Amino acid sequence: MATKNTLPYKATHPGEILKDELDAREIKQKDFAKEIGMPVTALNELIKGKRSITADTAILLEASLGIDAKFWLDLQNQYDLDSASIQQKNIERIKDIELWKIIKENVPVKYFEKLGLLTNSLSKNIERIWDIYQCRDINDLLHYVATQKAYFKKSEKLCNNAVNIGGWCQLVRYKAKDICLQNPFDLSKKDELVRDLKTAYLNGKNLESQTLNILNKYGIKFIILSKPEQAPIDGYSFLSDNIPVIAVTLRKATIDNFIFSIFHEIYHVYNHLYTEGNNGELNIEDEVSIKENEANVFAKDILIPKDEWSKFKRENICINHAIFDKKLIEFANKVGIHPSVVLGRYCYETSQYKIRSRISRKIDY
Repeated sequence: MATKNTLPYKATHPGEILKDELDAREIKQKDFAKEIGMPVTALNELIKGKRSITADTAILLEASLGIDAKFWLDLQNQYDLDSASIQQKNIERIKDIELWKIIKENVPVKYFEKLGLLTNSLSKNIERIWDIYQCRDINDLLHYVATQKAYFKKSEKLCNNAVNIGGWCQLVRYKAKDICLQNPFDLSKKDELVRDLKTAYLNGKNLESQTLNILNKYGIKFIILSKPEQAPIDGYSFLSDNIPVIAVTLRKATIDNFIFSIFHEIYHVYNHLYTEGNNGELNIEDEVSIKENEANVFAKDILIPKDEWSKFKRENICINHAIFDKKLIEFANKVGIHPSVVLGRYCYETSQYKIRSRISRKIDY
């Protein structure tokens, strides 16, 4: 008999108990049927679970076996309850399976599994998805997927998977809610923030921790979260309860890309998030491109002044790599930035990605 809040894998029919009792007493079914005045076929159906024990049958069993009639009726009642519960559970499981099929088409399930966010329980996984996406049901999820817009710094040359990108962004939003900051955000502090970051980035060391500390100091949440497949995102900025958040992926894991991404998102934070009137989210693709271009221009010019850069690039075409390294370092010191930022930009703008250089662009962990 099942206990409270415990659902057996299979409901036990009282006919099974009756069969065990008859076998234990070495009573043949045909003899027992004759004794209690029941057709053998009816007894056989009861034992096989095809017939229920009624009050009349329970009284007959009590009279023949000496086992209280209430015991047999309780067994039948529990069997009926368990059967109904198991059937309902199966219905719910089928509903979960159908629901999960739709979720998998709109959520990067494999990415979430890789991060350890999902378990072997389908129902718990569905609840986790609702939690991450701040949804009540599948309709909420589909609405979110259809309207997802945000400021990204991502590659336009690589394959973009909208589901994976959207899932990454929503997971960042989910994690941002748990971050608490001591200092409030101040729109007038952009220049001070830029100055502190540029100073911190001069030696190219401890980029992650220094960025976290400085952004938090200025009231900006900072998150680093690895990206899913086909989601070439470098950075993402948005508002979480009206507090700005900057998230990066370390997709390329180079000093120059990391620094550029941070300044790109800083421009979005100070110049876009509080002015668009819709949590920094745009509905017109052309507007998104314009804003992205503005952020790119800002990041380039704030790291290396435009006039200085034009002069450097013009004077250092097809130069010997040893001399180039020396001139690059001298130029980096002059404009106050890490040499890898200069090297990375030079490679990008001249399409010379295999330039021989002793300057390392890799992030030092």
